[in-house]
Amino acid sequence: MINILIAEDEHLERKAIKFFIQKLYSQEIEIKAEVSNGEEAVFQALENDVDLVLMDIQMPKMSGLKAAEILKEKSSKVEVII
Repeated sequence: MINILIAEDEHLERKAIKFFIQKLYSQEIEIKAEVSNGEEAVFQALENDVDLVLMDIQMPKMSGLKAAEILKEKSSKVEVII
């Protein structure tokens, strides 16, 4: 099972991503958290021990690029798709 986090500030887009992942990959992927800003993405990714983060670039509080940089520094396990 792959544990993922969805980081997207647009509510509708976040729900669409979640819907398609659950519909197509429910046996392989578990969504551990959904967040709407970069700071929360870093915190929740580390807190929930996720394998993969689907990250938006432009988000409030911290950009997705900065959040990805911090995640790579703090955890060699986490992969990020922007």
